[in-house]
Amino acid sequence: MDIDEILIKLDAVRRQGDGWIALCPAHNDHHPSLSIRERNGKLLLHCFAGCSFEDVLSALGAKRKR
Repeated sequence: MDIDEILIKLDAVRRQGDGWIALCPAHNDHHPSLSIRERNGKLLLHCFAGCSFEDVLSALGAKRKR
């Protein structure tokens, strides 16, 4: 999945700096806590509530590329 495919699956997406922030699909989020960025061709996802990268991808129906 590329960043555009990820962003359309998320709710409450808004631009923040050089990336985006959105509601995390891996937990019952009420305030956007998922940071989404792309650097050097890699997708960077960080949930400030503590969800793992794998949990976020799973909630999005995606798999990690190795």
